[in-house]
Amino acid sequence: MTWLKTNIFGAVWIGILVPFSLWAQSQIIPVAVQQQCIRSLVERWYSHTAIRFQIEFSPGLRPWKVEAFVDSVGAEYRGPNRPKGHSVFILKAFRQGRLVRTRTVSARIRTYQVVWKLKRSLEREAAIRPEDVFPDTVETTGLQGEPLERLSTATPWFARRYLRKGTILTHHLVHPGFLVRVGESVTLVLEQGPLRIRRQMRALQNGIRGDRIWLVDPQTRKRVKGRVVGRALAIVVP
Repeated sequence: MTWLKTNIFGAVWIGILVPFSLWAQSQIIPVAVQQQCIRSLVERWYSHTAIRFQIEFSPGLRPWKVEAFVDSVGAEYRGPNRPKGHSVFILKAFRQGRLVRTRTVSARIRTYQVVWKLKRSLEREAAIRPEDVFPDTVETTGLQGEPLERLSTATPWFARRYLRKGTILTHHLVHPGFLVRVGESVTLVLEQGPLRIRRQMRALQNGIRGDRIWLVDPQTRKRVKGRVVGRALAIVVP
């Protein structure tokens, strides 16, 4: 959760708001100040990325009537990830550090960034190399998954499924290469206190680091589930 608090008695406040009377019971927070609070918050979310964004505020946003002597306003976003697409923000008004009023504001965050697109279609499990892709700057607001940032000849990525020409590469469409492949001999480690027992098994599934896969003992045909921790290496899991 990110929090940003902005003093509105500075240049922004003086330049936009009409000074209120000492005897006034309320004051008005202009639309421009509300939008600037949200814009500053979104800028903080994207400040360390190469992603550009554009904010489209709801046309229904109106001046905000709050108690008199409010000296600061802030914006809050409670989403688990960066605000993207339809996003809901909470504006908060403070007086001498005490929260006196809140307001919910909806906005659409449109994002634009450089992505990698395929020059040709690829079959499932095909290696993806730098010569197979080209960079393009596109809107990624509605894109499912995080776009792939870089490709390397030394450590190629692989297609999780058939991918068509022009597909934008995202992490849910590719994987960094299996550490264990079907049919390979795998060292399975069983840890019991200070003891470490190793046994050679055969993989029944492909797996990348962290995957839980089935393995079989070539002699007894007993199936055991293991978690992939390295190249042709797994540990027993319940």
